[in-house]
Amino acid sequence: MLQDQTRFSIVYSPAGADDASDTPERCPRYDVHLVLLGISMRPDKQKVVDEVWDDERIESFLHKSVMGDERSVDYSALLNAYRSMRAEDFERFLNLFVAAGRDVNAAANDGKTVLALLDSHRLAEPFRATLRAHGALDND
Repeated sequence: MLQDQTRFSIVYSPAGADDASDTPERCPRYDVHLVLLGISMRPDKQKVVDEVWDDERIESFLHKSVMGDERSVDYSALLNAYRSMRAEDFERFLNLFVAAGRDVNAAANDGKTVLALLDSHRLAEPFRATLRAHGALDND
């Protein structure tokens, strides 16, 4: 914990359809709410700590529906897992994902892989390292 510094995090929550154009690339169709010093600007949302990620919950991400108009089921599953999981849970997910014969180099409709997308996320290094360890290739 940092002392004498303002701490904040960003909380994403489902948005209305008319807000979809003003949302961040990482979480389309979501509103962003800033949480300062543990006090949420959305009192109806509770802060979740020590969330349990058992094997059943992690495996359920293999069966999630494709997001939006994405065509690749594998890309959607990887992106959804990245957005939802901590790095250690994402690694457990990738073990199952690869064992199921899924493609860690699956690309979005725009041709970008999840690894390429994560290049612009400054705190995503543990996720990038895990993807590479499971066979993800850097775009050259």
